[in-house]
Amino acid sequence: TDFLIVQRTEKDKIHKALLIETKSALYAEDKVFQRKKSYVETDFLKINQEKFGYQRFDFLYLEDSKNIEANIVKLNSKINQFFSE
Repeated sequence: TDFLIVQRTEKDKIHKALLIETKSALYAEDKVFQRKKSYVETDFLKINQEKFGYQRFDFLYLEDSKNIEANIVKLNSKINQFFSE
């Protein structure tokens, strides 16, 4: 994970965390990365939702070779959607 955006409900207690991964086009197709990304998008999120009883984590992948404006829109949309729930 390259970046974390967290929401706290109490001092030093994390309520939600958005995990943000960025990769260049060169590394985006790497088999090891693809397996890790798949795990986070599926198993990790499911396991933690079951453990905490709510969607405590979410994941966003941004490829830096994509249009920067499109990535900003994607990031903003994910932040608004995830942290408003």
